[in-house]
Amino acid sequence: RSKLRQVGAQLFRADLVDDAHGLTHCVTEARRISGQNFRSGAGVYMEVYDRAVLIVGAVVIRVEDMPRQVAFWSAVLDYVPRADADDDFTQLVPRDGGPGPRISLDHWSADLHNPPRLHLDLYAKDQMAEVERLKSLGATEVAWARKPDDADFVILADPEGNRFCVIDAPDFPYAG
Repeated sequence: RSKLRQVGAQLFRADLVDDAHGLTHCVTEARRISGQNFRSGAGVYMEVYDRAVLIVGAVVIRVEDMPRQVAFWSAVLDYVPRADADDDFTQLVPRDGGPGPRISLDHWSADLHNPPRLHLDLYAKDQMAEVERLKSLGATEVAWARKPDDADFVILADPEGNRFCVIDAPDFPYAG
């Protein structure tokens, strides 16, 4: 049972496979296509992927005070807002096209979950210097009773309480 499906510039072949327990699984093979007419599926297969083709493109943070959060996260990460930023949604990108996922700030009032279900781990060559710099930008340190004595992380919160960690990573190649 095979089916071809196109999503954007990707053409997928999905095989439906029944396992020994009677459950049906969808197994896909992604192929990047080139061609003039993606709507009709016309194109030439260029590459077959044998692994996931996803990357982290952006991390979305819900914010209430957009200008304050744009200023904070831009300074924290040395990112800049895209030209199409507005009061409801701003995407921050690495300055000068550097490495790293985009940070999307979405104006939305939402309750904080503490501890959060998801948080950022920011790697630093000089952890204590970065923690002090981030505090000067408006971050606050978060105490945690279960934090190990030899922890390589410091928990901080942005000006609206969104938590993140600064990791002591002096040997990590991309640490700032």
